[in-house]
Amino acid sequence: MKNTLSAKERLKSKKAIEQLFKKGSRLKGFPVALSYFISSAPLEDAGVVIMVSVPKKKVKKAVHRNKIKRQLREAYRTQKHSLVAAAKDSKLRIHLAFVYQGDHSSNFTEISEKIKQHLSRLITETEKHHENTIL
Repeated sequence: MKNTLSAKERLKSKKAIEQLFKKGSRLKGFPVALSYFISSAPLEDAGVVIMVSVPKKKVKKAVHRNKIKRQLREAYRTQKHSLVAAAKDSKLRIHLAFVYQGDHSSNFTEISEKIKQHLSRLITETEKHHENTIL
């Protein structure tokens, strides 16, 4: 598997984003919160799509918001492989939204560690979801 974040892995659809925030679940954590929505999908559509959000209200300068977005995407990109494999094995479609909660720039290690925790919790959720759909 390539260690990239392609356009196919980005969540762009307005309907999908609305569904994610209305029907999805949330993992809280500082400085990054994670909203996710898990659904069954045919094998060719199985996988993970993401979006990243840094509120303008919290981080005023665009330069800082863009830096944080790059850090969030990079942290996900380097740690996504186990989640993507679990989604494909279980034939699930997972929509993710990483929302930055801090009010100033955090260092990359702090962001990366929080994303790692969220992804490990999400892998256990996908396993539970897969077991429930089998039974």
